[in-house]
Amino acid sequence: MRKRKKETKILHDWESVDLGRNIPDALPIYPSTAFSIDDLDHLEKMETGHTANFQYARSNTPNHTALSGALATAEEGEAAVVCSAGMAAIYAAVTSAVKPGDHVIVSDYIYSETLNLFLDYFPDMGITCDLVDLDNEKSYLEAFQPNTRLVVTEILTNPTLQVIDVPYVVQEAHRRDALVMVDNTFTTPVLINPITLGVDIVVHSCTKFINGHNDATGGVIVGKNDFIQKVKERIVIYGSFLSPHDAWMIHRSMKTMGLRVTRQCENAWALAKYLQQHPQVRKVFYPGLTGHLGHDRASRMLTGGFGGILSFDLGDEKETIQQFIRSLKTIRFVPTLGGVKTTLSYPAVWGSVLSLPPGVKETIGITDGLLRLSVGIEHIDDLIGDIEDAFSDLSS
Repeated sequence: MRKRKKETKILHDWESVDLGRNIPDALPIYPSTAFSIDDLDHLEKMETGHTANFQYARSNTPNHTALSGALATAEEGEAAVVCSAGMAAIYAAVTSAVKPGDHVIVSDYIYSETLNLFLDYFPDMGITCDLVDLDNEKSYLEAFQPNTRLVVTEILTNPTLQVIDVPYVVQEAHRRDALVMVDNTFTTPVLINPITLGVDIVVHSCTKFINGHNDATGGVIVGKNDFIQKVKERIVIYGSFLSPHDAWMIHRSMKTMGLRVTRQCENAWALAKYLQQHPQVRKVFYPGLTGHLGHDRASRMLTGGFGGILSFDLGDEKETIQQFIRSLKTIRFVPTLGGVKTTLSYPAVWGSVLSLPPGVKETIGITDGLLRLSVGIEHIDDLIGDIEDAFSDLSS
C-alpha cells in the first residue's frame, strides 16, 4: 500500500479496533449511518440473506437487530421490527395488514390517539372502521363485514382499565378470516404473551414499560416472519426508523423489565386497595381489585400481576383536581407512563381526547374527575404518604 499522509491516516487508520477475544460485556452503540462492503460478492450475499445485512442505518444496525431479537423472544413471536414510536408501530402494522377498501373493527375503549388515527387519517386512505364494544357479543359479531380484515384492541384499555376477552376476540375474528392486532403496552410481555392466545400482531410503545426510564422513544411490531418483513419494508420507506442510541437504551432497559414490572404491579395493587377505601375517592379502576368487572378475566389471562396502571375518580370539580395535583410532592404530573417513577396524568385534557368526535370521550369512560396513575418502583409507604398528604390538603 502506498504510504498515506497524516490527514488521511487520521481519517482511516483507527476506524476499527482489533478486540482479539475480548468481547464487550455490553453491546456497543453503532451510530454509523452506513457500513462498508467488501466487494460485489459480499453485497450479493447480503442481499440474498447469506450473511449479515448491514448497509444503511435506516434499514438496519446491530442495535436494531439486537433489540428486535430480544423483543421477539420476549413476546414469543417469530420476528419483530422496531421503529420510532408506538404510534409509528400501529401505523406501519395497520397499513401492512389492510389495504384501501378494507374494513377494521376497533375496540371503542382503545387509546385516544389510536382512535384519532382510525377516525381522522385512515379514512383518507380508503380504510374504514367501526368502534365496537368488544364485550358486547351482539355488537362485535354484527360489526363484521365481508371486507373486514383486522380487529384492533388492547388488553387493559387506556385509561379505564377495561379487560378485553382476547381469546374470544381472536376466535370470532379468525372464523371470518380477519387478523387480530393487540397493543400490549400496558400489560407487557412480563404479564402476557398475546401471540400464545392466537393473536396475529402485537405492538408496543417501547417508550413505556419496556424502556421504563422515560429517556428513550420507540415502538415495535411482533408477528410472523413474512408479515414482519412486509412491515419492515414500509418502515424503511416511511423513514420511521429508530435511532441506534434509542435502540441501545431500550435494549439495555429490557434487562430489568421483569424486576421493574413486578414491583410496579405490587405497588399498583397496594395503591388501588388504599384508594378504594378512601372516602374522597368515588371509584377506582384496577383489575386486581375483586370488585372490578374484569377481575376474573384478568386473573385467567395475566400471570404475575395486574399491571402498573390504575385510574381513580375524584369527582368533577376542577378545583379539587387542581389542588390534588399541586399538593403532590413525590408523584409528578407527567403525560406519560411506564417509568420507574410514579406519575399522574389527567386524561380529560389530553389533546388527543379533546379532538375526539362528540360522545366518544364519554363512551370510553373519560370523565372530568378521572386521574391516571402510572405506578413506579418507589417504596409503597412513600407513595401512599404522598397521596394521603394531598387528600389532607383537600380537607383543610
